[in-house]
Amino acid sequence: MHLPSYFCVIRSLNIEQDLLHLMFHYPFSLACWNSLQLQIPNFDYLMIIVESLKAQLNLPFFMEIITTMCWSIWTLRNDIIFR
Repeated sequence: MHLPSYFCVIRSLNIEQDLLHLMFHYPFSLACWNSLQLQIPNFDYLMIIVESLKAQLNLPFFMEIITTMCWSIWTLRNDIIFR
């Protein structure tokens, strides 16, 4: 999809917004993960981050927790942009 800009729309930073920035490196996202007492490793590889979260959660339903948090962050972002 072609957009006029791919920069972060929430904080008006000159950072190109991508999946890792929005879900794991953005300060609000880090606060969300921290509310679950989860620390996001400072890596730019999705699988390393997911493996770290899996190890921290140590639950058989870890992926449901990760998916729910990502969905919550995504919907909040869309609310800011479209409302």
